[in-house]
Amino acid sequence: RRLPATQVRAPLIADAHACLECRIQHKFPAGDRQMYVAEVVALHYEPSCPPVVHYDYRVYSFLSEATLLG
Repeated sequence: RRLPATQVRAPLIADAHACLECRIQHKFPAGDRQMYVAEVVALHYEPSCPPVVHYDYRVYSFLSEATLLG
């Protein structure tokens, strides 16, 4: 399911914990790829979802002690 964005044309993912709307400021060649520098113009998040961090191929919750999820 998709939702309309407020600042850019790309749609938002309805069930995501958070979505960033960005405007591309610069594009640089990086070998056989492109590297983009963008400005975040809007942030949408679900306050009832606890924040998590991805590190070393794992997902951790923000608690008083690091807790591995999944």
